[in-house]
Amino acid sequence: MPTVMDKTPEEIAQWRAQLLARTRLSFEELAERAESYQLSAEELEIWQTLQGLDYLLEGV
Repeated sequence: MPTVMDKTPEEIAQWRAQLLARTRLSFEELAERAESYQLSAEELEIWQTLQGLDYLLEGV
């Protein structure tokens, strides 16, 4: 069964910022490294999570 989380857009944006800060990279740097397959396992997990959070924030 999938996990459902109930968060406000502000909470999602804050979570996104915290995840990005953990990489010590800008979003652009992380995206470039993702495009060239140069992410560690943790960075890849963060990158995939950021993509999902950005999708959720798109319509807000």
